[in-house]
Amino acid sequence: MKVIESDLKFNGYKIKELKYEQYNVIPNDVINYSITINPEIKFQEDNLSALLKLGLVILGKQKEEKVIELSVLIEGIFSTDKIKQDEFKKLVMSNGVATLITILRSFIASFSSQIGNMPPIIMPLINVQASIEDEENLKNKDHI
Repeated sequence: MKVIESDLKFNGYKIKELKYEQYNVIPNDVINYSITINPEIKFQEDNLSALLKLGLVILGKQKEEKVIELSVLIEGIFSTDKIKQDEFKKLVMSNGVATLITILRSFIASFSSQIGNMPPIIMPLINVQASIEDEENLKNKDHI
């Protein structure tokens, strides 16, 4: 299959913040994780590039007690020279978020595997489009 490149360009990323706290983890007991994300897009003056900030928080609980909290802020730069602004914004929100989550999945697995006394945190695959639609539906309900 021939690969066709996207008109959305990914120009790099930086992990800007990392915070990790571990509390009273019970060894050999299951840790249930929940994940929240908070994307924010800032367009540059030319409207052909954007900075996507993505905050991600993972909470780990054992028997309803918070035992792990990990938060990360990653920034990615995206650009285009062919896409109109409305479509560009949608692509950055969906494909850009998915791209940064993929980077964070690897980073978090590697980081958490090196801190000892527990298995690494393996993030599940996230349906970014469904998450965006769900958030939009919640916002629409709030405005009714």
